[in-house]
Amino acid sequence: MAPDLASELVTEQKKITAEVRELDLLVESTLTEVSRLKAREDQTRARVEEVRANPGNFQREEIFTATDDHNAALSRRMTMEAQLAGLQAKKKLLDRARALVTAAQNHVHTNSQAPLPADTAPVIDESRLLQAVVDTQEEERKRIARQVHDGPAQAMANVVLQSEISERLFEVDPQRSRTELAALRQMVNKTLQELRGFIF
Repeated sequence: MAPDLASELVTEQKKITAEVRELDLLVESTLTEVSRLKAREDQTRARVEEVRANPGNFQREEIFTATDDHNAALSRRMTMEAQLAGLQAKKKLLDRARALVTAAQNHVHTNSQAPLPADTAPVIDESRLLQAVVDTQEEERKRIARQVHDGPAQAMANVVLQSEISERLFEVDPQRSRTELAALRQMVNKTLQELRGFIF
């Protein structure tokens, strides 16, 4: 293997491996946080259900507080799940990049093991090969960024807007507020499905 290209590929492989290790830790801690937030969300949902089942037993302020707490818990959990999906998508990208670098190493190694006679030996442009690996990584990053921007990121912005509308309607038109919340729930489910699409 040509020394310059070999060392560059080894360096790139080490960088990717270090990033993957760091991402693994982030994914693990984010999963823990998602579980914690889910438990908090369940707790606040139970409180909302209790208040709704017996509205006469609670002050108006307690009812609003229960709903606000649940909405905040739901929002935090969804935000953290979106971050988790982003981390997992990045790890998937890095795994692909690592595979590409490994393939490049194998290709260069194979072509340098048994050199052919000078007049038939293939010419390997090492800088172009390495650039191709880097370009492929960058294209994949851009592709995922476009998908996140056009899909889940836009949907999350819509979720925030719809939740604000529902909140404003709650006092003036509770029935319409329920309709908006039902639409919001569908939007959230659709967004979560899109986020899962980045991972699998």
